[in-house]
Amino acid sequence: MISYVDKIFRKLGLELRKGIEVLTEYLEKGLKESKDFLLFVSLPTGYGKSSFTFTLSTLVYQGELRDDLLNVIHVLPMKSIVEDLLDKAKSWRENLGLRDLKIGAQCSLPLGSYKDPMFLRDLVYTTLDSYFLNFMKLTVNVRSSTAYFETPRAVIYSSFSIFDEAHLFIEVDEQNAFTILVNSIDRLLNAKLPVLVMTATLPTSMIFHTLNYLTHAKNYLVLTLDSYEERKDNIIRVFDKDWNERFNNVLYKTYFIKSNEITRLITNLEQSRKVLIIRNTVKRAFETYKLITEKADPSKIVVLHGRLRVCDRIKALERIEKVRLVIATQVIEAGVDLDYDVLITDIAPLAQLIQRVGRIIRDPVKRKESELVGEVYITEDVPPQPYPPELVERTRQVLKDVLKSPGDILWRIPDSKNPKSYLNLLNQVYTNEISSKLSLNNELIFKLNLIDSYATLTRHDLIRYNVIDYLCQVLRETFLIPVIVLKKVYEIKTSNDIKKLSEGLADAIRKELETSLSFSPKTLYEATYYVTVPLDSNYVLRNRQIITFRDNSVEKVYFVYKLRHEEIIQIFEEDAKTFFDNLSKGTFMSYLSKVENRIRKELRIEEPFSIIGILGNSEHYYVIDDTPLGYI
Repeated sequence: MISYVDKIFRKLGLELRKGIEVLTEYLEKGLKESKDFLLFVSLPTGYGKSSFTFTLSTLVYQGELRDDLLNVIHVLPMKSIVEDLLDKAKSWRENLGLRDLKIGAQCSLPLGSYKDPMFLRDLVYTTLDSYFLNFMKLTVNVRSSTAYFETPRAVIYSSFSIFDEAHLFIEVDEQNAFTILVNSIDRLLNAKLPVLVMTATLPTSMIFHTLNYLTHAKNYLVLTLDSYEERKDNIIRVFDKDWNERFNNVLYKTYFIKSNEITRLITNLEQSRKVLIIRNTVKRAFETYKLITEKADPSKIVVLHGRLRVCDRIKALERIEKVRLVIATQVIEAGVDLDYDVLITDIAPLAQLIQRVGRIIRDPVKRKESELVGEVYITEDVPPQPYPPELVERTRQVLKDVLKSPGDILWRIPDSKNPKSYLNLLNQVYTNEISSKLSLNNELIFKLNLIDSYATLTRHDLIRYNVIDYLCQVLRETFLIPVIVLKKVYEIKTSNDIKKLSEGLADAIRKELETSLSFSPKTLYEATYYVTVPLDSNYVLRNRQIITFRDNSVEKVYFVYKLRHEEIIQIFEEDAKTFFDNLSKGTFMSYLSKVENRIRKELRIEEPFSIIGILGNSEHYYVIDDTPLGYI
């Protein structure tokens, strides 16, 4: 297996590092000795973990790993990483000439023909949201109550599941994500399946804290890079001499600054230096952009965050390697293979800071000796939110203490015995006291076990009993979906305008999606999956708000609406507080179902019926100097 992995890495022009070699060795051994095998892997950022999972998928595809494994499902915390890895996998497949290797992905992004909500392809990249909902019989990207909910479950129970960037699931303020991760791993191990959990910034204290909650983790190993070789009590420590030597000559100058120093700092930096600014909130990123563009050329700056239109995010990513200054939020801190000279970042938990520094001098081999000095500036005068205040303050104290002594922080060299190494600092921040605060949501566990115990409980039942709302609530605080901005406002004055509106609106959606997503939607459903209505929208459609649209030569009826809370409250006869409380809990889907039923009864509609949300009022979408800044 090692020779095969080495051959694939060589063909892809990648370096097979020692940690990956040892990982391959123990994975092969574990798969032979036990079917329910769990491997925790902690390797530095940029080490090649993602390339390894692609290689595993080729092994499974060729039937050389284990006969009972159908495919590889790579689970990630953010849709931006899903998209990035999908693009890399397509390139790797082309380089290897494996055209029959089927690659897919599932998240709330327009992925065209690579969309795979059923997880049926040989290699599937997906978010924890999609993975978990499919595990719980709520087939994603399919609104029909008769969806084949057992299909993705059957695939999951026949797959090699890999949970990547696990530090984002195992955080002290992420009880539900942690519960979902533990519950999913336990189910897979109980089904005699192998599980791989990967991270760059998870201390051993958090790993063993997680293992304590896993009922079926009888056969497990924890593999981590360190400054010495050792195998003791299921822990494998690997010393990668080449990796350490590669970063020994890299200096990371680390400073604490105030937020008002950012503009001056940018102005004084050499023009050749590439700078990455990461703010913890979209609003703060927006404010930083406005301040910097008072003295800098906006065309040479890229803004990237989660509230951009899909088309604007695509354009930003296309430009990101051509500019020297990027202002972003947390979306850029993991899974993005970019290289900068200077990092200016808001204070955050140490795990997040390590990920962010991983974008600075990412590959020293490709640089001249004079270019091996990176600068890290941490703004300390910002609120800790959205992170736990205690964890942020603990990070601040540990970093300030270590900076008092001579020498630079070893942000990329793992050495648990060196007080300057990130690995030792992680253990100082994430103490047993901190780790013990992370616990399971027992109510959620009970409900998940209840859902799983009823073989006859269908997707339709889960929707009818509002289970979808509960599960969406535990995944996210609010309903999340990519947005499209329709710039033209349509208004119905008389019933005679309905047909004209139908044609105009459908055409507008198609054209907007063709421009934004680079493909034409085949059906209105495919179009409307990517549009929604914000609460502050003033998109106006008067009187009878009904349009018809032909989906594959079949005429269907749709209700076009603007999501204004006054109208929704009137429909449901609820007060404003109840409405907003329910919306914040992720009850959007059940509201759609209730509206559909209400409209169907009131208008006596017998045709196939669905609801569309149209995003309007482009005035709420900020654009300055032709640079899209999204919703703030």
